[in-house]
Amino acid sequence: MNTNIENCNTKLLDEQKRQLKHEIIYGENSGHFAVFDIEAGCRKTRTAESALVDLYKDGKKAIFVRRTDNDCRESMNNINKMAGMDIAFAYNNEDVPTTTVSKINAYLHNIPIVIITHQKYTVLMKDIGKRKIFAKSRSTLVIDEFLSTINVISLGNSDIETYRSLFKNDNILLQAFEKAMHQPIDFLTTWNKENSERRFITLTDKSPTKDFNMLIKLIRSNVTNVLLKDWREKIRCSVDSVPDLNLVLLDDICTVKILCEHILEYKQLFTGMCLYSDKKLYTTDKRYSYWFWIIILC
Repeated sequence: MNTNIENCNTKLLDEQKRQLKHEIIYGENSGHFAVFDIEAGCRKTRTAESALVDLYKDGKKAIFVRRTDNDCRESMNNINKMAGMDIAFAYNNEDVPTTTVSKINAYLHNIPIVIITHQKYTVLMKDIGKRKIFAKSRSTLVIDEFLSTINVISLGNSDIETYRSLFKNDNILLQAFEKAMHQPIDFLTTWNKENSERRFITLTDKSPTKDFNMLIKLIRSNVTNVLLKDWREKIRCSVDSVPDLNLVLLDDICTVKILCEHILEYKQLFTGMCLYSDKKLYTTDKRYSYWFWIIILC
């Protein structure tokens, strides 16, 4: 069946699908977008899967991005069935256990169609090292459903107090945190008292990298997941004595890796203009970057 939509202009739909398949198989405009806003229910995902099989037959390789792990497995099964052989692989945490990651990554460039989730793609957008593993020998990327790359970063007093409560267990870490974050901390301390009207501001520290790198180095050298869990549990037990905490943030930073990722996000406050509103600083993560010749199915 061509579509689930009644009274559909099937001639126009067929032409749109033909253009979609042509772009997936033959498009060579590196660094550009091709957006196909085809109505839901018109089987554009199945069309893309079929095109990826033809792309493989043309001697090319691609990455296919779908929303969830189950969607990835579905497309893997569909593509492999259409091809009559295993040419597609769904790469996710369940199907790629940590014990085999290195082995699979080393072989990944041999797999014609690698299928990943939206979440995995956003990780690759700002991690050039990991991106190279997936990008090797490929030039085409197909994203099923529009993927937002706007990641809002915010910092308020409750966030600061949460980190202070963690790092007070190690005075060196606490001092390193205060040094790296002194400018946004000073700004919030001053303006939350004097004038909390909304405005755009620019932090003047042009080289915060050294202090942030030292903080991350100290965290990785001195904090383990077990120790971090112990610190978090202590804070939970004394939460009534420290009321101004971000408990959502505290729950989120459950590993050293996640803690470091959150800290590194605050470097983005120094890379451009920030919005001060509701006694918080806001900015967006500028590390996200699309890559390849991209076909987006909306």
